[in-house]
Amino acid sequence: TLLADVLNATERLCILLGSRIHVQNSFGGLKTDNLELKPLQPKDAAQLFLYRVHRHLYWKDLWRSKEEWMKKAAEWYGDNIYNKVADRSLLDTGDVPITLEREKREEVLNALASMPLLAEFCQGIPLRIQQTAERVTSSLSSLWSLLSELRDERARNRQQIQQRLLAPSTLHAKR
Repeated sequence: TLLADVLNATERLCILLGSRIHVQNSFGGLKTDNLELKPLQPKDAAQLFLYRVHRHLYWKDLWRSKEEWMKKAAEWYGDNIYNKVADRSLLDTGDVPITLEREKREEVLNALASMPLLAEFCQGIPLRIQQTAERVTSSLSSLWSLLSELRDERARNRQQIQQRLLAPSTLHAKR
């Protein structure tokens, strides 16, 4: 095949092919190596999620209550907290955008990585992370509300499956 000829004619060309099953055959007469792709580590998952969201993240996205985000802001900025926020009413609502300043970046990633949203629904799988991040738009009130939405969807889906499994079969009803 053309691909096998190209591989045979070069010394350093590598080709990555993906498969959902373990492939034990050679490819075009060439040896293949099977490598399992494992889920992303939590911090890497957080980084991908942050890259794929469609709006800024806000204090209320990472910390659930005003007490929590004010405590974290005080740790980060000390007495300068009020100098960092132009509109102080945003402090009450948590609508302060999280800036990824170099010294705070690791803390933001760690906070995001520890959220149940990523652990419970994405599980380090890049496609799930992307699909979840796609739902983070300007119309979403917070990541906590997205977590609630996803949990509700999961519960409804489980209930529908259970109802289908317990429903009398239409095949037996016709007899």
